[in-house]
Amino acid sequence: MTKNKHRKYKFIIPILLLIPIIYIMSVYNQVKAYDTVLAHNIWVNHFDIGGMTPEEASEYLSQNLISTLDSKTITLTTENTTSTVDITYKELGVTYNLDEILSEAIQIGHEGNLFERYKSLKNPSVEPLHFTLAPNLDSSNLQERVESYLEPFYKAPVNAEIKKHPRSFEITPEVPGYKADLDFAVTQIQELIAQSEEGTIYLPLITLEPEYTSDILQDYKTPLASFYTTFTADSPDRNTNITLAAQKINTTLQPGEKFMFSKQLEPITIDAGYKNAKVITGGEFVDGIGGGICQVSSTLYNAVIMTDLDIYMRRNHSLPVSYTPLGRDATYATNSVDFQFINNSGYPLYVESYIEDNKVFVNLYGHKDFKPDYTAQFESELVETLEAPEPLYKDDPTLPPGKEIIKSHAKEGHKIVLYKLYYKNGELIKKEKINTSTYKPQRAVILRGPQPQSSEASSIAADSKPQ
Repeated sequence: MTKNKHRKYKFIIPILLLIPIIYIMSVYNQVKAYDTVLAHNIWVNHFDIGGMTPEEASEYLSQNLISTLDSKTITLTTENTTSTVDITYKELGVTYNLDEILSEAIQIGHEGNLFERYKSLKNPSVEPLHFTLAPNLDSSNLQERVESYLEPFYKAPVNAEIKKHPRSFEITPEVPGYKADLDFAVTQIQELIAQSEEGTIYLPLITLEPEYTSDILQDYKTPLASFYTTFTADSPDRNTNITLAAQKINTTLQPGEKFMFSKQLEPITIDAGYKNAKVITGGEFVDGIGGGICQVSSTLYNAVIMTDLDIYMRRNHSLPVSYTPLGRDATYATNSVDFQFINNSGYPLYVESYIEDNKVFVNLYGHKDFKPDYTAQFESELVETLEAPEPLYKDDPTLPPGKEIIKSHAKEGHKIVLYKLYYKNGELIKKEKINTSTYKPQRAVILRGPQPQSSEASSIAADSKPQ
């Protein structure tokens, strides 16, 4: 009996020792499984996520809660327009603190040692634990994001416009614009989202003033300079050319733009309306298409030099002309000589020209700030006289033998320096050289009849006659 009794206890003792080990292993396995899920009775907003893994809870809340929040809409409108814009939370780039909540929630009921965690598993809190999902806005690009939705509440201002008509200006009034108050929109959107609310925001409109108003453009009508030259009525074709050229130089120059006489007048052809009239070629007056247009370029030149505009290209005629003093003419020849100046006023410049009472008028208009604050006078100084060459004789068989007629008289040439004199309050304050012009001398042209034969030549001629 004794031997059998000892044998019985030999098996019972190891079994008893295994019981706590088995229990501990069971607790461990249960806690290990429990550690991967959230504690019971945990809520986010109105959604129970207890017993879910963080991944399951994230997917569940994304589908059922965040999708609802993302679709929340904020409406933008104004009291002055019928336009409305709806923006969802998702379009605004709203994010949520879901990861932060789940990171905190997974700690609940999982603190302490193995048996403390096992106790939490078996005896979950009867009080629900509530978390609130909070929306967040990235403020770094919020203004740009909101601004992209404000286009329906934008109207660009329209500048006043000025147009030059013959002898007058026409000013079209400006129209103010408006835009939504971006800062107000951003602030109101932030407040609604912070409360997870939808709503309508009535945006105030900010008036946008045009850059150019009618009052400002009045300053652009300021007369800067005016000049005229006179022509006679005895050359209808020349006068036609003058009239056509005067019409063509009416233009508006923008700041920095170059005026080119050639660009305004070309092509100078019969088809373009020009006539044949006297032009200076090779030091002589001959017929040519467009004769007379240089009177317009010279008139314009005289108006320009009364201001501070930059002369870019100018050449005098080879011979003096009657309609301007020496040194104050500006010639033109297709593809070779041009008159050009640059609008350096910083404002639009208006060139006006017209014909009236056998006069060519040129008026320059611009901004009042470019109007000269001085009175200009001009002085042509003769610096050199150029002698005429020897006369040129041309035989004319229609004249009696030995008869001579002066077709054109010899004329001296001149080298002229033109000065601009600046006066203020009647006092000369500056004298400035404007140009140097050289006018060629002209030789006399003499027509002569056949030379009379000598008496000896006549006798030989008589002896040689047939008998």
